[in-house]
Amino acid sequence: MQADAVGRSPNGTSDFGLMQINSSWLQSLGRYGVTSERLLRDPCLNVHVGAWIMASAFARYGHGWEAVGSYNVGCRSLSREECVRRRYAYAWRVYRALRREDRP
Repeated sequence: MQADAVGRSPNGTSDFGLMQINSSWLQSLGRYGVTSERLLRDPCLNVHVGAWIMASAFARYGHGWEAVGSYNVGCRSLSREECVRRRYAYAWRVYRALRREDRP
């Protein structure tokens, strides 16, 4: 829950703010005036962009776990099998975290 969090990915990209928006999105977001600085300064914008990315994933992959996994795992340099494996591994992490939050 750190609005100004910056993460570094093994592939050399960076992740910004609450939703850890990956720098690979900055070119697409630039046409809307969204920069890494704005993502770090404006938590509402950061969450809005994260929701937009997630909505894009649902539109592309359907309302399933592969879409959830695609939020975290890009597959440009992976085989289809490795891509799906990593996406489902991430989706399971999300699922388990949600289950923990569901407990009274």
